[in-house]
Amino acid sequence: MTPEDVCASLVHPHKPPPPAPGNLPPDKADDILANISASYFMLRRGMALLAFAFPVALWIIGGADSVQGSLSAYYHSDGGGPTRDVFVGVLWAIGAFLLLYRGYSTAEDWALNGAGLAAVAVALAPMDWPPGARDTPVGLVHNAAAITFFLLIAYVPLFRSGDTLALMRDQARAAAFRRTYRLLGLLMVLLPLTVLGVHLLLPRREDPPFLFFVEAAGVYVFAAFWLVKSREIAVLERQ
Repeated sequence: MTPEDVCASLVHPHKPPPPAPGNLPPDKADDILANISASYFMLRRGMALLAFAFPVALWIIGGADSVQGSLSAYYHSDGGGPTRDVFVGVLWAIGAFLLLYRGYSTAEDWALNGAGLAAVAVALAPMDWPPGARDTPVGLVHNAAAITFFLLIAYVPLFRSGDTLALMRDQARAAAFRRTYRLLGLLMVLLPLTVLGVHLLLPRREDPPFLFFVEAAGVYVFAAFWLVKSREIAVLERQ
């Protein structure tokens, strides 16, 4: 399989790559495939960049000397000011990126689309406020959407990474990617479960600030996944 075939199969996974039109020079066909590959590369890097900046921006804009008990608390913390704009804007952007990104398989594509919709739902349905307040339907939607987001994202590295790794000729490198994906997927499950466990075990009161850093770690795992995925695709395109 040539690099062009690999690139085409990654961009259009559900059908074989069509032959280049007879009137299109081979170098132009290569340029088109390279442009498509670069566009997907920017989508992956864009999601990683937004995710890395997300907790830091909330912390700095919200006041580094006063850490909220969760990322979601920044929707309310300054009375609907700049931190709310950051919270809603970043989640909408990540949701849009996930919906625009085409997964290699149908199952991966559906999982990413579902995660994108869940990210938007987290932004549209804010958490109950103040912490410890009586549960409301909107707050329950917020919590369910946040859990759904991480479960669907975790599904991709845990169960769908083998779809593209099967194309990698260097099996030792493929095994290293597989181990990395397994670790990232497990962290995507365990970190949100830690937050949920704290909420269930502690009395209904203000969330402890350390939960902000647990949630931030979950977001950084999400970012790391897209960086690793970019590296994997780069290896596939060069082989």
